Amino acid sequence: MKVDGIFGDITANWIVAFQEHLKRIGRPIFVDGVVDRVINGIAHSPNGFIWTMVLLNMTMGQVTGDELWDEWWKEQTVPPLLRDRVRNPATFL
Repeated sequence: MKVDGIFGDITANWIVAFQEHLKRIGRPIFVDGVVDRVINGIAHSPNGFIWTMVLLNMTMGQVTGDELWDEWWKEQTVPPLLRDRVRNPATFL
């Protein structure tokens, strides 16, 4: 999957595949193709599912490691539109 900042068919299919994989390995996730934002750090939806965004963040952390967690968005390969929209993780509460 190439990072291009566009939500198209490839991204939509990847999200569903990610959710289906997590469900297959026993994670409490709702397979709906939606990635909602996490509000106030609450990891679970009202119906008990873990938000997809939380699991994406956990996966990103496992892949990048602590030393790169706050740096990925600065890479030149990240499209400028996406890079400009990402809030610096170092400033998160």
